[in-house]
Amino acid sequence: MHILGAGRAAFLEFLRNLTPMVLLTSIAFVTWAQLDFSRWDPGNWKTTVIFGICLTTAALSFVANLWGFLDNALAFPLGLERAIRRLRLRGHPPRMLLWALVRLTLRAKPLVFVEAALAIVVIYGAMVAATMSASSVALTVLRNGLR
Repeated sequence: MHILGAGRAAFLEFLRNLTPMVLLTSIAFVTWAQLDFSRWDPGNWKTTVIFGICLTTAALSFVANLWGFLDNALAFPLGLERAIRRLRLRGHPPRMLLWALVRLTLRAKPLVFVEAALAIVVIYGAMVAATMSASSVALTVLRNGLR
């Protein structure tokens, strides 16, 4: 499999890049616990800004990390570029191109679907683990009190 061979570096980089996202999400959770969204209070604008910046940066870092992982970890099925280019030149809509790519890949390289399923499991598992870790850190900080 590509992800355990040439894609190993991309996989390890993906896991390494989860650490900043967990830190930012933890900070966002801690500041979120201090906010009251049921009413408008301009007195806590600093906490609101910190919450917004940390949450936005965590989401953007996850998306960037995800795209970097998918670009490097999954090998594009070789030989299908020409067929997709031909369909694109004929003016087919993107949905039809995607469906054609899926059918051609399934026919030509079925192992790619196994790799894609493994990548989805890794991404989902990493996201769940990162969220649980951030929640745990935030709960610990809130229990012990902010200093």
